Amino acid sequence: MSAYKISRSFFLFILLVTVNLALAGCRSHGSGGSAEPGVMAQVNAYKVQRSELDKAYNTQVGGAPQKPTATEETALRLQILDQIIQTQLILQRAEKLGIKVSNDDVEARLTKAKAAYTREEFQKKLQTIGLSEDDYKTYLQHGLIVDKVIEKEITPKLTVSDAEVNAFYDQHKAQLPPSADENQVKQQIRDKLRSELEQVLKVAYTEDLRNGAEIHNYYAEEVLKGHSPK
Repeated sequence: MSAYKISRSFFLFILLVTVNLALAGCRSHGSGGSAEPGVMAQVNAYKVQRSELDKAYNTQVGGAPQKPTATEETALRLQILDQIIQTQLILQRAEKLGIKVSNDDVEARLTKAKAAYTREEFQKKLQTIGLSEDDYKTYLQHGLIVDKVIEKEITPKLTVSDAEVNAFYDQHKAQLPPSADENQVKQQIRDKLRSELEQVLKVAYTEDLRNGAEIHNYYAEEVLKGHSPK
């Protein structure tokens, strides 16, 4: 078997795994139905259009030195579509919670993003990834809303007890240099445990949102259908 065939088989395997994970993440409580033209997925009443996926995809690969293969592109699009679904679930949750962000908040985040560039450089960067400034501001707005939802629903649960910190410290104390400051090390341990807990809670939170939603990933279904055994 040639190196090309090995590589192609490997990426096909990764693609099919990605498709199955995408479909496994969908929880449909209604009838399946079929997709409307140009609709890649549906999250409750929200329809993810092909143009939305294209823009998100371009932000990932725009300016990349090497163009992905067709199989790599499909796998990446599936991953990005799943991220869009996840974001939309949180945005819908934010609406139920009455969480919003002001235009001033978005403008402040935009100003911060522009700080490292001249106006011309920033506009060129947007052009490279195929976004208008309004598109970019929408991404910023969504990011701010997601942050606020996480702050409200997850941050209050990020508690790490002294007992947990001390247990971790005692378990690894022998590996520390004699000059290590105990208080400083324990603060680092607390930060580490808190970060790990945050990741666990975020995964559980989004999975819970998926379980309570009606989601159809039409794109994943079509990809899997196209690679079904003959």
